[in-house]
Amino acid sequence: MGGMNTENSPRPSSLVRQSRGWIIAEGILFIIVGFVAITFPQLMTLVLEQFLGVLCVIIGVFTLGGLIFNRGANDHRLSSLLSGILEIAAGVVLIRYVPSGVVALTVILAALLTAEGIFSIAAAFKGKGKVGGWFWLLLSGGAALVLAFMIYRNLPNSAAWMIGLLYGINLLFSGFSFLFIGLGMKPSAEA
Repeated sequence: MGGMNTENSPRPSSLVRQSRGWIIAEGILFIIVGFVAITFPQLMTLVLEQFLGVLCVIIGVFTLGGLIFNRGANDHRLSSLLSGILEIAAGVVLIRYVPSGVVALTVILAALLTAEGIFSIAAAFKGKGKVGGWFWLLLSGGAALVLAFMIYRNLPNSAAWMIGLLYGINLLFSGFSFLFIGLGMKPSAEA
């Protein structure tokens, strides 16, 4: 039968222990970027908004390029055409109409923080007693939900700085949760 050989495969807990250093490094990186975002929230808001605009244009161009150069995939030509055009249009709107783009992204960030908060809290309860640092994951999830509520409550007046500030605060909580989870893990003897 086709499948993974589980006899010689490392156990998931072993894989997680082997990634301890990466989890700690990710936490430290999130903490550093979080502090920068909190220090310069309007700049971070503009950087995120413009980056997303450029990314949408690039993705749209590649989607249309795939449509032009991949002549064998006739089943999805119309959807690829529409998708590419919409991606480019969304990117151009974000790049050219910064205030509207910032408000739209702020609403999207609030939705993402809501989802992240719910999933982090669920993961914390699932990992309680199994994963060191589960409390930090719970705290991170709670913070994400509070930040989402703050965004919804203050729209649209504070969108220019809110997205950068709250993104930075969320990165700090995520960074510290990854850092403490990584530090709470036992180093792998196999590494």
